[in-house]
Amino acid sequence: MYSYANNSIHNNNNNNSCYHRHSSICDLHSSHKTDASFLFRTIYDLSFFVIVIVIILNLIFGVIVDTFAALRQEKQNSEELNKNHCCVCGLHRSAFDHSNTSFDEHVEVDHNVWHYIYFIIYLRTKLTDDLTGLEIYIDKLIKDCQPLKVIICTFTLQRRMAMINIRC
Repeated sequence: MYSYANNSIHNNNNNNSCYHRHSSICDLHSSHKTDASFLFRTIYDLSFFVIVIVIILNLIFGVIVDTFAALRQEKQNSEELNKNHCCVCGLHRSAFDHSNTSFDEHVEVDHNVWHYIYFIIYLRTKLTDDLTGLEIYIDKLIKDCQPLKVIICTFTLQRRMAMINIRC
């Protein structure tokens, strides 16, 4: 019975036999393993790769750390702005120190953002013929994509209900 495996073992003229003579390049130059230049070259190559890898990894990790630090700072700034500024009128918490209302009461009662959102939804769901003059004007501002500051100033009419002595 003829088998390819048996034939390849007995056939020394196989085309793949040249690959089995040397397993690596180092086997070709085995006499250079004890040479001083081989040792220097090995140390040089290893130190080059270690230094390059360390520098590149430090650059990559530095960019990642800086990006997360910037995101964390942006989040802290946003939280500070939300906690200490009224998003409707823009007044700081310290402006309410000499007022008869607290900042939290002002934000929750006088300028509750959800009331404005409900009003915008109300304008969107109500027929145009049933709107009043002010509602038509505000609806037009919203549909024309006017800046939020213009719409809010129209809503508040440059006044705060509980703070007559403080201006915008």
